[in-house]
Amino acid sequence: MIIRIHETDLQGRPVRCTGEFFFGQTNSDIVEGMKLNPFTASMTQADFMRQTLAGIGIDIQLADDPELAAEQFLWALVGNKYAEIYTKEQYAEWERY
Repeated sequence: MIIRIHETDLQGRPVRCTGEFFFGQTNSDIVEGMKLNPFTASMTQADFMRQTLAGIGIDIQLADDPELAAEQFLWALVGNKYAEIYTKEQYAEWERY
């Protein structure tokens, strides 16, 4: 799975064609990659997801199952235009430029 998390403008709106790519075999792999920075690395996956969603004004109840919660989290980001899922072909095309 390849997902691109978009940067935001000064008003907190996602900016298409920007952001970092994350790669993983599972949804949880992607979330773990997203939390690898000095400010969030020590957080639990659930706390990281809740804090991230609250910070951008998305209020959803995440499942207790970690993999399902990660899936819900990522789809909430995609559904609100904060992230975009790429196929391997789309990513290869992006890499060429």
